[in-house]
Amino acid sequence: MSAVKKIHIRLKRSSIRATDNQKANLKGLGLTRREKVVVIDDNASSRGMIKKVLHLLEVQPYQAKESVSKKIQDQVEVIPGKMIEKKKKEAIKKTSKKTSTKKVAEKKNSTVKKAEKKTAKKKTTKKA
Repeated sequence: MSAVKKIHIRLKRSSIRATDNQKANLKGLGLTRREKVVVIDDNASSRGMIKKVLHLLEVQPYQAKESVSKKIQDQVEVIPGKMIEKKKKEAIKKTSKKTSTKKVAEKKNSTVKKAEKKTAKKKTTKKA
C-alpha cells in the first residue's frame, strides 16, 4: 500500500472578481481567504478544482516537515494508527518549562537592576 500523495496550495489572489463557480471551487478546496495554506490529497477531483482556479493559486508538492523534535519522538510510542498522547504531552511540558524558567529569571534580573539604579540615584541626590 503506497502513501497518499499530498499537494500544498496557497491562495495568492483574492476571489472578489472570481465567478460563483470559482468561489465554490475555492471553498471546496478549503481556501476561504488570501494567503491561506491547505494541504490536500493529490487526486483527480482536487486536480480538476485546482485547474479551474489556477490563476489564483500557488501549488507545490507537499513535503512533510518534522514538527516533533527527535527527543520527543523517542519518548513517544507508536501504536498502529495512534500515538500515546500522554507521553508526548509530558515531553512537551518538560521542554516548555525549561524555556519559561529562563524567561522568569531574566525578568527578575532586569527588575532588580532597575531597583538598584533607583536606589543609587536617591543616594547620590541625598549626599549633594
